[in-house]
Amino acid sequence: ANIGGWRVLAEHYAKAWPARIDSKSFCSISLYRSSMFPTNYNRAVEVGANKTGVAMRLFFPFSLFHPDLFLPFDEMEIGPRKILGFTLVEMRMKQAPGIAIVVRKALGAWIAEARGRTIEPTIDD
Repeated sequence: ANIGGWRVLAEHYAKAWPARIDSKSFCSISLYRSSMFPTNYNRAVEVGANKTGVAMRLFFPFSLFHPDLFLPFDEMEIGPRKILGFTLVEMRMKQAPGIAIVVRKALGAWIAEARGRTIEPTIDD
């Protein structure tokens, strides 16, 4: 939690899982904390999204050390990011700007759709 930046996000965005939210299980996310080497949570995250924000929680036993997060869209910058030729989606929060939350293109598009928008600039291959 400390190395990747989850704890830094939790200092500002730890919140109980919203009652009404669409979600996807077994998602993968990467957290970049001022380095080239991310902390990867491969297929260990449930991601929820609605018009107000994105919720994230890890599966047991990782959840013991990682509180649930709710990341409000009004505090988020979201856009495409190229890594090794792959187009991914990066989210950064105003209160934790040193942490980049990176997800696959399909999950990023699903999050943007829940918000009722597209990711700008448009993600293309």
